[in-house]
Amino acid sequence: MLPIIEPLVQRSETPTVSKGPARTTRRRTAAADRPVRVPGTTFDMVVALQAVAEPNPGPTGWAYVNQENGASTSGGLPDGTDQVGELTAAIHLLNHSPAGANLLIRSASEDLVKAATVWGPNWRRNGWRKRNGETPHNLDLIRLLLAKIEERSGRTRFGHAAADDEFVRVAAQTAAEAAREIAGQ
Repeated sequence: MLPIIEPLVQRSETPTVSKGPARTTRRRTAAADRPVRVPGTTFDMVVALQAVAEPNPGPTGWAYVNQENGASTSGGLPDGTDQVGELTAAIHLLNHSPAGANLLIRSASEDLVKAATVWGPNWRRNGWRKRNGETPHNLDLIRLLLAKIEERSGRTRFGHAAADDEFVRVAAQTAAEAAREIAGQ
């Protein structure tokens, strides 16, 4: 069963994909949705993404930051894990970025990068089973993520970023704020 799109609090017209009520906030929306080649790369958009669950599992915030223009988007889930938040953020980003844009998604989460690039495609080939025969955690979100990647006409790449990368830190701080806000603190 696919996750439900049901915003808890919505501060923009962009809904979030989640397993329960959620809220989305778009900050500084200047030219965030127009693809423009990022100098020195072959990408139109380079985005840093991060999620934070406080505690894990618990209220979860996620955020991504466009590294070219600083536009950021965040959202939250009342109950989730950082992995659910990362997958939700990536799906939200793919839903709200131009389909023809060449997109690089950078994350400090090795699990997100591998789920999108290695594990997810392997699990699909193996009937959505891990090597040991178990069903992967968060399978509905992983299936949705892979479907969103495939339906895009532009290139979509995931890359690992250091946790202390300045854009990942901004995304992490924004995600933590979203988690606190969703928790009502």
